[in-house]
Amino acid sequence: MVRVPRDILPGEETTFYVLHSVEPRLGLGGAVQDVSFNLVEQNVTWFEHQNVESLVVQVAAEPAEGSNAAGYFQIGSLIGSSFYLPSGGVTRGASDRPYPLFLREAAGCRVRDGDGNEWIDYVMGWGSALLGYAHPEIREAVAQSLCNGAILSLPTELEIEVAYQLGEMIPNAQKVLFGKNGSDVCTAAVRLARVKTGRPLILFSGYSGWQEPFAPVFEKSLHDPSATCRAIRFAPNDLAEVSRLFEHHPVQIAGVILEPAAQVEGVDGPVQVADAVFLRSLKLMCQAHGTVLIFDEIMTGFRHPGGNVQNATGVTPDLACFGKALTSGMPLAALVGQREVMDHVARIFYHPTFKSDAYSLAAARAALQIYQREDIPAKVASFGERLRAAVAECSVESGMDGELVSPPYRMVYRFNEPDLNRRTLLRTLLHRELLARGILTFRGFMLPSAAHGDAELERTVDGFRGAFAAIRQAAAHRSLVSSLEIPPVV
Repeated sequence: MVRVPRDILPGEETTFYVLHSVEPRLGLGGAVQDVSFNLVEQNVTWFEHQNVESLVVQVAAEPAEGSNAAGYFQIGSLIGSSFYLPSGGVTRGASDRPYPLFLREAAGCRVRDGDGNEWIDYVMGWGSALLGYAHPEIREAVAQSLCNGAILSLPTELEIEVAYQLGEMIPNAQKVLFGKNGSDVCTAAVRLARVKTGRPLILFSGYSGWQEPFAPVFEKSLHDPSATCRAIRFAPNDLAEVSRLFEHHPVQIAGVILEPAAQVEGVDGPVQVADAVFLRSLKLMCQAHGTVLIFDEIMTGFRHPGGNVQNATGVTPDLACFGKALTSGMPLAALVGQREVMDHVARIFYHPTFKSDAYSLAAARAALQIYQREDIPAKVASFGERLRAAVAECSVESGMDGELVSPPYRMVYRFNEPDLNRRTLLRTLLHRELLARGILTFRGFMLPSAAHGDAELERTVDGFRGAFAAIRQAAAHRSLVSSLEIPPVV
């Protein structure tokens, strides 16, 4: 069942998308399947029962490719669907250009698959590889730590050293708690707020992990209408909405957690910048209501100008969460905060076995030393602004109405197209053409790193220029939808 995107009146047209996959056992050369499309009004009738003929399309199955990527894709279902497939599982385009499915190696800001195909990466390990993949100092730090055990029975000296470094770099870091990923420490922060205040309700803005209490808000199947609301989402930088929520729940709000910058509002952006006035007002509001203020700096930590939003705005929350770039590639996260709140850690049930493994802590110590001696945010921002300006020039030259928007460390190309359906087609074609030209993004979003340099800038701009030309040609000679090749990027 695929829902039609809107009510369609007689004589009107719309476009909706169906991704049809052929099971490997059916994927024999020359095999043809008849795929039948029918309309149904849910719980009323099938159109075919009212003498409306089915649309029948023949789909030919070709032999499976002999590439490494195609082979791995055949068995990829063994690990579930929780991984990113930039092309939706399509291995090659009509012109035989490969799309990335599985990677074998990475260095700097370039990744390669098992067939030797290379892409310039702007996903960068979901933002974790801020210094670039396999940075020499990070690699050496991890290598030297391998002679020791990763998980010891007592805290290691490394844990104390990294905590001390964080205390020097982050204004509110009077105490530190480690975890393995952002969801760990964001969940711990929320539970600390509840234990500290004795209240149940959390206000949040942005994405702060996949665990409770956020999961029922994003995953409707987990929502229990009869249960007491435990988390309420508010729009970014909307002080009036937060004020109304405090008025409606004057003695129930334990904490407010938000991404203070770089929050993504949709597939076309925008990505919010830090609003110092809003953050100061929010802090005063939380103080007045005895509510714990939490900054989720998983994305902005060590990437935002000043190294974090606290340094950039002068606003210090009660708690703050860091991860991703903390180690520039190894799994580690940290919850830091004011002693008054962090002293309640003993009252929450938080005992993950791998929260402070020595290998990740060694990487963190090396990464933090680099962040202390080099202005990595300035380097990344400089590259991002140069890329933005060059792509803007390409857009004008190509007659493309769009631009790279949002902060230079987390950008997305937005088409200024009012029609939602056409904008989806344009976005998908751009994403596909960039992949085909060796540029890897996440649904169009780009995270430059310190490893991106002049050569990558030139190749990326060339990729955009070629992509714009291909889009213009597709629009002139055939419909955009017939040029897709991959599922729509929505």
